[in-house]
Amino acid sequence: MDISRVFWESIKTIWSAPKEIRQLLDNLRTELYGERAYFKNAIKQARSKSRNSTRDSPDIAPLSILNDSIKSMTRDFWEMEAPFLDDAEGIKDLDIEKNGEISLRGKYAHMDFRRRYIWLQTKADFMELANQVTRIQARRIAYETSNTLT
Repeated sequence: MDISRVFWESIKTIWSAPKEIRQLLDNLRTELYGERAYFKNAIKQARSKSRNSTRDSPDIAPLSILNDSIKSMTRDFWEMEAPFLDDAEGIKDLDIEKNGEISLRGKYAHMDFRRRYIWLQTKADFMELANQVTRIQARRIAYETSNTLT
């Protein structure tokens, strides 16, 4: 890749950071929380249907593994999102299981140059996290399909 193209892509990323941050982070948050809510309910239903309700039972094990992955991704998301949140709001524990209903829109700080530069450095990490969530969603759909057919 030629250096002038890298330079202009970096400038474009810094310039469009406020819009990109809000869109990508809000979408990621919505997808992560939606998956967490799904797995919480699916595990609850699988336990109520199964006599053997241990974590290692064949009905619950795949859901538990995917749920643990989503929880880990959510923690990673909170850490990555922290520099972009409004400092006056502070970082709140947005755990669905503890707080019940929450707002899915983040309260983002004004995008000064420091935050735009952080975005330039971390945008690829957010995109990778979004790809991981998409893979989890595909596995969830495959699990639902295989359980529906049996």
